[in-house]
Amino acid sequence: MSRPTEATTSVPNLRRVPSAGVGRLFRSAAPSGLEPEGMRELNRLEVRTVVDLRESFEIAERRGYVPHGAVHVSVPLYLGPLPVATAIEDVYYRLLTTRGTEITKAAGAIAAGLPTGVLVHCAAGKDRTGLVVALVLEVAGVPRQILLDDYARSARDLPAIYRERVNHELSCALGDSSELQAALHLHLESPAAALDAALDMVEARFGSAACYLLAHGLDPADLTILREELAGPGAAEEAGPDL
Repeated sequence: MSRPTEATTSVPNLRRVPSAGVGRLFRSAAPSGLEPEGMRELNRLEVRTVVDLRESFEIAERRGYVPHGAVHVSVPLYLGPLPVATAIEDVYYRLLTTRGTEITKAAGAIAAGLPTGVLVHCAAGKDRTGLVVALVLEVAGVPRQILLDDYARSARDLPAIYRERVNHELSCALGDSSELQAALHLHLESPAAALDAALDMVEARFGSAACYLLAHGLDPADLTILREELAGPGAAEEAGPDL
């Protein structure tokens, strides 16, 4: 499915992750098709690392803006075609059980970029980004409910133009069918229960998000960085400042 190509004034779904630490980790949808205002918005954040979770064909189709002085790190998670009408829960299960090395590479890239600004994004800033950010915040000790609330706002923050285009493209491809409804749910919703179940599965199988990442190759030093940079006093009460 192709992505929207209209110019966007600001960066869709851009916000700082809910952390009380000193590290500056931001998340967003792909910063593609930005007008000057959106570019200035990213430049003001002084991001020095952009972790891009999209596939190579997505990047070729819609290159994202990389702020001045920042390094672009490509870590494709699907390693193949994008899911179209798969249940969100199944997408997360597949990523966690078959793409642990790639998820861990993304977490390591985030750690390497901190404490300077790091932006992690996929296409919509919802599923791939949501899963990686959630694991990193679990490692940092951010309370589960806080990171679930942040994840749930991802669908609410999708621009109307994105929703309209995705709805149109999926309707043309799938017609009026139950498959269409499943596809719309996958591409446009971010139910907290789906992410909660994925994190519960990680905990049940590995003991914790930290153990999951270590089992898939994360350097223990990176684990320490994530904890030191993204956690801190008041993490249980502070949901992280909006931009």
